[in-house]
Amino acid sequence: MQPIPVSRIDELERALASLTNSNVDGLITLADPFFTAHRGRIVDLANAARLPTMLHWREFVEAGGLLSYAPDNVELYRRAASFVDKILKGAKPGDLPIRGGRDLADLTFLFSGATVPTWWEHCPCLE
Repeated sequence: MQPIPVSRIDELERALASLTNSNVDGLITLADPFFTAHRGRIVDLANAARLPTMLHWREFVEAGGLLSYAPDNVELYRRAASFVDKILKGAKPGDLPIRGGRDLADLTFLFSGATVPTWWEHCPCLE
């Protein structure tokens, strides 16, 4: 892992250009408003450099990135609405079940039919 902090688009372009000149096998971004705002440019630069990408939102894959792993925001919003509905109907918030795990994860591959890695089923983050 080689962290490269960036906060401006010109730094991003220089950072990705430097990665193409080094022995780097891929690109991972963290959840950050800057990266989300510039996802198209990030994907374009990474694809031009032939760097596989692991990105933090499904929208990166929709923009042309290879892989994302993030919460399924649509499912989170549905659950939130369900909790609000139950609370407004008189349920006590402390009595509502909180679930997590596998059903909230959204692993998105660019290519349909891609094989999910075998480690995925054993990932502690899903327990």
